[in-house]
Amino acid sequence: MTRLHPALLLFIGLAYIPVCSAQQLSGVNQTQRQTTSTAGIITGDWAAEFRPDTGTVHLMIHRRIGAAGSDKRYFRLALYRLEGLAQTLPIQNDSNLKFQLKRDSGTFSFEGVFKGGNGSGNYTYVPNPSFITEMGESGYNNISSENQFLMAVHDIGISLVHDLRALKGVPVPFDELIRIGREGVNSDFIRELRAAGVEPKSEMQLADMRQLGVSESFIRGIEGMGYERPSAEELINLRRMGVSVDFIKEMEAIGYKHPPLNKLAQMKLQGVTIDFIKELQVMMGDKNPSIDQLLGMKLFGVTPEFIRELESNGYRGLSINLITCLRIQGVTLDFMRQATDSGRKKISLRELVKLRNPNGQSKGSCELQVFPAWIPN
Repeated sequence: MTRLHPALLLFIGLAYIPVCSAQQLSGVNQTQRQTTSTAGIITGDWAAEFRPDTGTVHLMIHRRIGAAGSDKRYFRLALYRLEGLAQTLPIQNDSNLKFQLKRDSGTFSFEGVFKGGNGSGNYTYVPNPSFITEMGESGYNNISSENQFLMAVHDIGISLVHDLRALKGVPVPFDELIRIGREGVNSDFIRELRAAGVEPKSEMQLADMRQLGVSESFIRGIEGMGYERPSAEELINLRRMGVSVDFIKEMEAIGYKHPPLNKLAQMKLQGVTIDFIKELQVMMGDKNPSIDQLLGMKLFGVTPEFIRELESNGYRGLSINLITCLRIQGVTLDFMRQATDSGRKKISLRELVKLRNPNGQSKGSCELQVFPAWIPN
């Protein structure tokens, strides 16, 4: 048995790679073992890392294409999906192992060695002849051996074909089917969403949900916080903005009970962080900003430094809305320092705004009259 070249193990240090993503490489060492392909049968090399903390195996398969081409595919699989390996890891080390990954479109058979949680060896992929017949009955004809291999790589099976057809009402174009599979959408994922009570409206939503991490655990986590089940579109927006269950819990821990999900998405979009809120809370005591106020402060550039400068110039006890109005009127740190000669000259906030806007431009609810005319001590 040929051990895998050490360079092929570099993928182990990579961050999370979506399930069954693909990367095309070329120009590999000419001494590497040639891949053979007979009637759709493909052979090559594999490398893997077993991660006992998650019960998953990060697996890479490699094959040569032509004289100088190379193709690598990456998987992140639950250990139980690799038949024959779950019974041997992590018990056996440095032993010859045989295990399989079965897909509707074909089977990968692996031979090799694991040592210290890392493994390498050779594999053979054998296509399933009946799969082509089933795909033809579902409206997909003339599937090449290469495309059948890709469907095995991306776990595109008959059940996924049927699920997508039921979702859309018509067969999904083959290129779109491959793209969806490349994003990691499979029948297991669709079943997870349905088990959580979420039904995507399109294959595009499915792909977005998979890519963004809208999982069954995320959905149930949201519901566990007391929210009604969001729609697929709402879930996609939450994850696209970076809203997590942990973020909601952190917001509740600092005094924001059951914050609206759409407001949380806006906070993430505008960069309102937990640290930003905590710093404001320390500075402003019992004047805990509402989420709308936080959004306004972030939008118009109200920073802790700006508030500190106001207080150092004697403007203490101002409301959050009034502080935000100063920024809406265009009062900046530099302008305030110039107008007050860095705190040595005392003027009222109304005079400060007049200096900034000599023509007295109205700024909606932030018109000149809302600013106090008293001069700080």
